[in-house]
Amino acid sequence: MESILPKIPSTNTLLITNTHKPDARNKSVKLLLEYAQVKEFPLIPQWQTQALILQARTLSDEVSVTLTTDAYKVLIDYTGNNTRLIFTELEKLKTYALGKTVNGDMVKELVSESAANSLQLANAIRLGNIAQALEFVERLINCNEPALKITATLTTTFCTWLTVKQMKILISPGKCLDTLTLSCL
Repeated sequence: MESILPKIPSTNTLLITNTHKPDARNKSVKLLLEYAQVKEFPLIPQWQTQALILQARTLSDEVSVTLTTDAYKVLIDYTGNNTRLIFTELEKLKTYALGKTVNGDMVKELVSESAANSLQLANAIRLGNIAQALEFVERLINCNEPALKITATLTTTFCTWLTVKQMKILISPGKCLDTLTLSCL
């Protein structure tokens, strides 16, 4: 590698896909970093809706299709954080729209809902809406969401809600910070 890397033209692109960040202590990684520029493409979490909408706006500019604000929201609700799927659906919308602005109804009509959100499931459970919760479970399973990931998201969400609820009870008028600190220990 030491003899090959300096000879590669700077116009070439090497794409390395990895689930974890490469260990910079590794000799081969150090060598690559010496000759290459690193650009990361992290996956945006599903709950960061605004970041996903911003990404969809960037992709729609790339595809040259115009969407309304509600169309972006529906697109993200239906595709989740799957960038490749968003890009594909934008191509489909461009073909359908023929230069017109795409609205939310067009997106609902043309884009199949392939994203399911464990947070929506948690909210349906919290509200006691069994029918909706079962619908979300079915959607999650149809989207090949791992059961362990669903369980982990539900557990984390419920623990967060319980902690917030407990803190709201503890921080009531008339209680001082010392009492709060002691009761948390």
